[in-house]
Amino acid sequence: KDKMRESIALISNVTGGMNAVIGGHARFHGNSSKVFSFDINYGSNKKMCQTYHGQENAIEIPFEEDFLPLLRKIQSSSNEDNDYHLQATDVFLSAFDSRLQNLIRGGKHSKSSLAGSLLLLDHI
Repeated sequence: KDKMRESIALISNVTGGMNAVIGGHARFHGNSSKVFSFDINYGSNKKMCQTYHGQENAIEIPFEEDFLPLLRKIQSSSNEDNDYHLQATDVFLSAFDSRLQNLIRGGKHSKSSLAGSLLLLDHI
């Protein structure tokens, strides 16, 4: 029962909670830790990622230009026979996977350098 209390934090708002998570990740994993966020995330979260992890380690996943049109297409063609939520999840996973593959192919990052990274999902 005491352990449960130790793992709970009361926060005054979501921004404070995100600050604690992003900052805690950077402190725990050090200067080389990476944090991924979609380009459609809240601006305050993007700024926290850049502040705590550095510009180079705050990696943005391009979604709006390349993947949002796919999401809109899925939404407009949704019916009872296809599950919009599963298809939408696939679009977000495809965007994330595409960004990872581009980073690894570019030679700047390896799979092992991305281990322990944080994926930030807000309002998705």
